Amino acid sequence: MSGPSGAGKGTLCRTFLNRHPQALFSVSYTTRTMRPGEVDGVDYRFVDRVTFEAMERQGGFVETTEIYGNRYGTPREPIDHHLAAGHDVVVDVDTDGGKWFRRAYPDGVFVFVVAPSRRVLRQRLMRRGVVDQAELSRRLTGGDREMTRAVEYDYLVVNGRLSQSMAALEAIASAERCRMIRQRQLLTQLR
Repeated sequence: MSGPSGAGKGTLCRTFLNRHPQALFSVSYTTRTMRPGEVDGVDYRFVDRVTFEAMERQGGFVETTEIYGNRYGTPREPIDHHLAAGHDVVVDVDTDGGKWFRRAYPDGVFVFVVAPSRRVLRQRLMRRGVVDQAELSRRLTGGDREMTRAVEYDYLVVNGRLSQSMAALEAIASAERCRMIRQRQLLTQLR
């Protein structure tokens, strides 16, 4: 799942995981400072830059990126483990990360999330505590760049009302689980 900062990806991920406890949320590593209310190991795994770079050199990430001066990386091992067990994996990454995921997991399902308008996006960022005008401007500009990459994704979810956004996301997940490519083994057993 990708989309501009403030689009509501985190809320959608948390809600989906609450409704589908067998799914894994891939907790990314980051070098950024923990925000109020965040929990290490739940929202992110907060590490220093030295630890992060050591993991990167050892091939421990599917993808890494730097956003607003902080490093982020998605660990490979828990994703591979859950996929091998037949479970859904939910990942929240920027569009560059989405490109790396498409290469690593070509049969994955890629969803782009947007706010219903730029005004709503700005309001969400301000409620989140992004009150510095320079930071707000940087995130909105970054969101504009992310939006140009939306066409690289399989699905678009406009995240206005949570209930409607979740209905769309769950419909996507349900349809994707029924794809013939994912059901060939079952079909063989039924013959």
